[in-house]
Amino acid sequence: MEQVKNSRGQMDLSVVIPVYNSVDSLQELVHRCGTACAGGAIGTYEIIFVDDASPNPDVWPMIGRLASQYEEVR
Repeated sequence: MEQVKNSRGQMDLSVVIPVYNSVDSLQELVHRCGTACAGGAIGTYEIIFVDDASPNPDVWPMIGRLASQYEEVR
């Protein structure tokens, strides 16, 4: 899917989130970010997860699953 951008071809908001051993909370975090950004007041947004060397091997696969589920997740 192509990410929707504003009329200037840019995102209005980029939320950058470091992920370190927090696999269990990522789904809820995406949901809450979506709720907070819903309604168009913010405009277009993206959620950028950064795996900051988490020793948990499930972090990267979870980020991949969320990116395939939600077009806002990077």
